[in-house]
Amino acid sequence: MTSSQEVKQDAKTEQTVTRQKIHGLILWMVAIASLVVGYYLSEIHYLDQQWLSRSGCFIVILGIWSGVGGIIELKLLHRGLNIQKAMAMHRTRRAFQADKEKMEKAQQDIQQQFQDRLSSLQSELGAHVGIIEASLLITGTFFWGFGDLVKYF
Repeated sequence: MTSSQEVKQDAKTEQTVTRQKIHGLILWMVAIASLVVGYYLSEIHYLDQQWLSRSGCFIVILGIWSGVGGIIELKLLHRGLNIQKAMAMHRTRRAFQADKEKMEKAQQDIQQQFQDRLSSLQSELGAHVGIIEASLLITGTFFWGFGDLVKYF
């Protein structure tokens, strides 16, 4: 892999991590807005319903959505890395056709680079998505179960 391709890939990886952070922030802003609206509707007894509990249900849905979105994002990035690895392997085979030892060494290096990049990407995205997902699920479940009692505190 050339250095310009590595720079492009690193920039794409950084964009993905940044996009996931923004996505998590937006999800939390929507969750907080849902709680505020749910509390307000419960306080004015709109349709005599427990809207704060319903907003908790909505937050749980946001948490599940966050987890599914993270899985899809990881799959797409994994697929893109596999395509880049295949292209790098093909270039290596063409460049070192006569020298099998150099070709095998270069292919092992490429394989190791992509494994390192994939594990780094999985740990960065997985941790971030896991934290957002878990925090939304816990918060949503709490308000879903005890939303009707919150106004008494």
